[in-house]
Amino acid sequence: MPEPYEELEVWREARALVSAFYGATSRGGFHRDLVLRDKLRGGIVDVVSAVAVGGEGGASGGATLLAAAARCSELGCLLIVAADLGYLDEVEAGGLRGQLDELARALRARARQQPDASRDRARSEPEAASGGWR
Repeated sequence: MPEPYEELEVWREARALVSAFYGATSRGGFHRDLVLRDKLRGGIVDVVSAVAVGGEGGASGGATLLAAAARCSELGCLLIVAADLGYLDEVEAGGLRGQLDELARALRARARQQPDASRDRARSEPEAASGGWR
């Protein structure tokens, strides 16, 4: 049985980034640029939610975690834009991007540990063909 998502280190890391993103987007020019602020905030919330869904396993768990890792790349790009616009200084943007990179690596590693849905399906097909009797 998979462990609850709250116990996953990768979920805790994503959760911590939510606070960091909200803090970073509460200052500077973000009060004038609600679109970029909301993309950053919504994106990191999407990541932590996806980790909760994908981290507990299931047939699509690995794909969900890989999608969350890809979302980290998107957020990294948005942080560069925020720094270019002067909303974040380079050091803060770079620090958040580094944390996103680490999280994406951890998500990809966790995805590799998830069961392969096609392998599981293939394993259950002979069982279904025999009416479940072996």
